Amino acid sequence: MNVNSVSNFSVCKPGWNHDNGNCLQQCPPGTYEIQNDDDSGAFCTACHYSCLSCKGPSYTDCITCHTDSMFTWNNGRPLCVLSSISWKMQSTVWFQRLTVAFLVNLGLIIAIVIYFVFTWYIRKRKSVHKYSKVCYSNNGEIHADTELDNTYVSESE
Repeated sequence: MNVNSVSNFSVCKPGWNHDNGNCLQQCPPGTYEIQNDDDSGAFCTACHYSCLSCKGPSYTDCITCHTDSMFTWNNGRPLCVLSSISWKMQSTVWFQRLTVAFLVNLGLIIAIVIYFVFTWYIRKRKSVHKYSKVCYSNNGEIHADTELDNTYVSESE
């Protein structure tokens, strides 16, 4: 081993990792390398419990999973999920997407209904105040909505 004992603390050669009093060239499975803040070298620390091997401390840093887990992607991040519950995660993602699609369609339907109700209301309001053209002929007869030569047309409400 490449260990230098100084006051009951092991210091490893540069490029080697300190792990439980030993110096290793690579961290063992289930651990990852982390640099010590005081420049005393690197040491190995345990991965997240869901990871078999990893590149960092988080559950999203898994490289490989345990045999009872599946490696899946969630929101662009890798995860190790138990095989027995992975279908629930997939169905949750499906449900979220379906909910968004439903809400978009519901919004469109509501907008269309509001548009038609509004146009119906405007037309009905205009028809209440509808005016007609009254035509007066030279001989004093009144004709509605007709065009006659030599007539005076007045608009009334």
